[in-house]
Amino acid sequence: MELVEEHLKELKKYLDVWKRYKKEVKFWDFYENIDVQNMVLHCMFVAIQSAIDVANDIIVMKNLEEPSTYKESFEILRKKQNNFGSFSQESNGAGRIQKYYSLSLF
Repeated sequence: MELVEEHLKELKKYLDVWKRYKKEVKFWDFYENIDVQNMVLHCMFVAIQSAIDVANDIIVMKNLEEPSTYKESFEILRKKQNNFGSFSQESNGAGRIQKYYSLSLF
């Protein structure tokens, strides 16, 4: 559970940074400056990797099938939710995480 929370914190942090870049970084600065491109792309990479980490953490916690690709990690969670209802209704703390971070991950 702690690992999921750490990955969610990281995801939220980099999504917030990404939103800030969207407001502050001008198109031509991004287009012409390799350092700005790297800064924005790194932020995107860390946010995406954090989302993948959260998905895989939940899969391990729930003892679900092992994904063979990153995409499959999210498909397994979607299938689980469609077959058995929302994770947030279960008593293992996933709903608490969702409420705390206000992210629609479940």
